[in-house]
Amino acid sequence: DKDTSGLILLTSDGRVPNSILRASGKKSKEYRVEVNRAITERHLTMLREGVLITTVAQRDRKAKPLTAYTLPAQVERIADNKVLMTIYEGRNRQIRKMMEALGYKVVKL
Repeated sequence: DKDTSGLILLTSDGRVPNSILRASGKKSKEYRVEVNRAITERHLTMLREGVLITTVAQRDRKAKPLTAYTLPAQVERIADNKVLMTIYEGRNRQIRKMMEALGYKVVKL
């Protein structure tokens, strides 16, 4: 995601990113998220419990939309419009889609 900052790991060994990113590995991923306005307590609760989002699942070279709730996330407020989020799955653009589903635009990730 070109609009996201953070660590980039380059490797020719496919086992490394698979072990880090696959949901079966149960690895947590932590993000500092800044959105365009203050996040309500109600929305923090929704993020903690799971948010309904649509992503595209790639199976057997076919793209299929998948609408499902995210797994619960750990969410800690840093400022009115900033949170520290820890997720345990890695759906495509998951953080951005979770925030968009609640009416926020991600300013910095």
